[in-house]
Amino acid sequence: MFGPRSAKPNPEPEPEPDELTQQLSAMERVAAHRALGLLEMGFTLQQVLVLVAKPDIVHQAKDLIDAGCPVEIAFDILT
Repeated sequence: MFGPRSAKPNPEPEPEPDELTQQLSAMERVAAHRALGLLEMGFTLQQVLVLVAKPDIVHQAKDLIDAGCPVEIAFDILT
């Protein structure tokens, strides 16, 4: 009635982080770099998603934050 179970195929192993990085396009690497920089400065994920497509955004944001501008106000200025 129930017979032997068929063997389930083994899932492919997850790629190592270095492999993932190599698979990203140049534009994706730039966006990831920007996103990480903005997150490290204290921007929320939602704010980062709005800002990440803007060229030179990390430098502009860093200048504002380094000058003492709160993240919320910096976000308003940058958008």
